[in-house]
Amino acid sequence: MDLLSYQKGDILFSNCQTLVNPVSCDGTIDNYLSKRFFMRYPAMYTKYLLFCKEKLFTPGKLWVYQGKNYYITKDGKTTHAVPRR
Repeated sequence: MDLLSYQKGDILFSNCQTLVNPVSCDGTIDNYLSKRFFMRYPAMYTKYLLFCKEKLFTPGKLWVYQGKNYYITKDGKTTHAVPRR
């Protein structure tokens, strides 16, 4: 069994149980994927900005975000924000 597989399509409409959002540690949105995540999950963005302001993010530290079903997805997916710099 392969540990990695490549898929084509829109990650926000994926059948995966978990989605990963690459974010910066300083509160800037510097890539299109993060912008799309935050547009789709506005409560996640609000909490992300608070974490950045309080300096709770460090590169490699995982933040598991689980909000109300309205902000996750109808099928209850979990969204992760992973600081990358």
